[in-house]
Amino acid sequence: MNLHLLTIPILIETTQQPAQLVHQWSRIFYSGHRKGPGIAFLTGALYGYAAWAKFSIGEPWHHWMVAAVTTVSMVPYTWMFMNATNTALFHAEDRIEKGSVEISLQESVRLMIVVQLDCNSETDAQTAVQTLREEHGVTHLDVVVANAAMATNFGPASTMPLEHLQAHMMVNMYAPVLLFQATRLMLEQSKQQAKFVLIGAPISTITNMHDYARAPLTAYGVSKLAANYMVRKFHFENKWLTAFIIDPGHVQTDMGDQGARLMGRPQAPTTIADSVAGICARIDAATKETTSGHFVIHTDGSQLCW
Repeated sequence: MNLHLLTIPILIETTQQPAQLVHQWSRIFYSGHRKGPGIAFLTGALYGYAAWAKFSIGEPWHHWMVAAVTTVSMVPYTWMFMNATNTALFHAEDRIEKGSVEISLQESVRLMIVVQLDCNSETDAQTAVQTLREEHGVTHLDVVVANAAMATNFGPASTMPLEHLQAHMMVNMYAPVLLFQATRLMLEQSKQQAKFVLIGAPISTITNMHDYARAPLTAYGVSKLAANYMVRKFHFENKWLTAFIIDPGHVQTDMGDQGARLMGRPQAPTTIADSVAGICARIDAATKETTSGHFVIHTDGSQLCW
């Protein structure tokens, strides 16, 4: 069976938005029971999650990517993905088809394995992988998405306090490196084309820095630039791996809207739905030959300058 199933964080921090996003996602993506593309929704206490599946029409969902790695550093979620039999997904999809799209926290927990990953920790990534192996019997991972990031210091590079740069480097660069190092052997066991994906930001560009020079986000930009270098390095060092960076757009999350306000705009231009749809499409279509080692745009896969 040809199955591609991706779980992508929606990145929201209020208790009111998950239900709204569930309905938004169902209108955009849900197109029939067990027919592609289909969609399931997992709604927790503070965050909404969307799972998007594309598979051959008429074939059942035998596999479900259930491993999620969260951060607890007031930054968005980072997710790990794997295949595991999980018939609970059928029941979730049945409820969506019948119009009952609210899935309880208890039900959502049954659809995934949740393990802690604090991006300020040097050991959480290894501990999370050990937990997946020893407590859940996970032997391989197909896709790892390093999404967690922070942007909390605003001002010119000339006066940026060192402690803010160090904090951004830990979360935005060191943490993705530690995540890859922890998951590398499990990715190598994938029976598909293993993929390691970093959610990047165009503000990290050197070539086109003139387009972003007035943005007071030095610590964020340089830490994302360093992370880009490492992911491209992973590409060259591991012939079996598809490793690349995706620009998700300037997304209407709390962090995205805050950045927009810093630039005098009311909110970010890219909706969450458009961003997630593009990210899913880029990951699904990525290959070692065409995508790996590059920084691509979520809308069409075209490449950004370093």
